[in-house]
Amino acid sequence: MRIEKAKIRLPNNIKEENSNESSQRVSTYTESYKGEYYNIEVTKLIPFKNQSRKHFDQKSLEELASTIRVHGIRQPLTILPSSEQEGKYEIISGERRWKAAQIAGLTKVPCIIIHNQEAAEEIALIENIQRQNLHPLELMQAFQSLLDRKICGSTQEIATKLGINKSAVVEALSLKNLPNETQQVLLNEGVKARKILRVLVKSTQDKHLKIINDYKKSLEKEQKKEVKSTEARVLSIFINNGKVSFQDNKISSLSTKEKSAVKQSLVEFLKQIDI
Repeated sequence: MRIEKAKIRLPNNIKEENSNESSQRVSTYTESYKGEYYNIEVTKLIPFKNQSRKHFDQKSLEELASTIRVHGIRQPLTILPSSEQEGKYEIISGERRWKAAQIAGLTKVPCIIIHNQEAAEEIALIENIQRQNLHPLELMQAFQSLLDRKICGSTQEIATKLGINKSAVVEALSLKNLPNETQQVLLNEGVKARKILRVLVKSTQDKHLKIINDYKKSLEKEQKKEVKSTEARVLSIFINNGKVSFQDNKISSLSTKEKSAVKQSLVEFLKQIDI
């Protein structure tokens, strides 16, 4: 369902903004909020200063941008008037949609405006943890923020509020013991395997880089094995005493896309041997 037909409900303690852009307001709904959204210029939006998520996969953003070009933005962003930059709004939830919208060439995006800073922080943290594919280190930071801001008073309360096991919370929080240098490498390299993180937590810093590099090398070997295992001989050409013969190795079992690729390759090959 496109955004024009969606509905949003705001909590009682969150007021709508009185805006001169009333002509741009549209009633909308989601499962959690009810109110109105505003079409806000993308240049007026900035990331939330307390946002947990710091890294966004470029390929994933471009894929989302392609979807947005066709279907638009289906869910409004949640924003808060910035206390540091006049005329700007901080993105509480939906930063990924905002980035993709800019790639797609949109100049405005649908937004719900809230004014409660405490509610904004809770929304940002909870929505990111529940909806985004956070790196374990970003998840650790989000859990720690829930504790630091007293949104949750214990690891058990975090687990209960999010519907996850307490052990998962404790394990994620243990990553804060990793040195900043190691954390940065893990984020930059996209290393998030649970077994490696466990090893790193139990190891000294001087061994961290080797552990990460060894893991990456083993991962590359596995990926090469997977690629090799998918290779299949589908056509063989033989020349014997000037006579050319072909051996069809299950071409009929190929998909339409694969058959098209084989045909195109043969056409290119024939061009090379044209006399």
